[in-house]
Amino acid sequence: MAAPPGKTLQSLSGKWTLNKACSDDFTKILELQGVNILIRKAASAASVQQNITQTDPQHIEAAQSVTAGRIPGTTEKYILDWAWRSNDDPLFGEVQGRSRWLGVEEAQCLEIGDVEWLEGDSERKIIHAQGKAANGKWEADHLWGFESVDGERKHTRRARVKNDQGQELKAKMVYDFEG
Repeated sequence: MAAPPGKTLQSLSGKWTLNKACSDDFTKILELQGVNILIRKAASAASVQQNITQTDPQHIEAAQSVTAGRIPGTTEKYILDWAWRSNDDPLFGEVQGRSRWLGVEEAQCLEIGDVEWLEGDSERKIIHAQGKAANGKWEADHLWGFESVDGERKHTRRARVKNDQGQELKAKMVYDFEG
């Protein structure tokens, strides 16, 4: 379902489901991050949902659940102040992350993907989240915004993941608003 006009990067609260038909295959990214093949196979068959709570434009909590196998759910907290924070993730172990608001023009310099972000979110700003494994095995950059996908306004995330072997992958994730 398309994101209603009232849903912006300052008001993401609600239930969002990954639209696999419009998204890139993220199992290759999981492989790059060292996730074992059984979990990757289960993830490819699963439905992925995020329940997002955003108390104000600077604080976002995303509780992700997966509907298949023994893939653990995870909750990520984003404070958009560009300060590093540590988290013990059930899938990736010890990770560090940070996030901030970033101008659309600045985001193009990250070379995550040639994206035509829709205007109107936080004065042409999108969310930039960075994460890395504490053991140095991988690092990731994510950009969050809204795009037109198949003629509908959708919440999207663009990711670039690099591992310590020098491999790099990019992916687009498209989310349907469920309510």
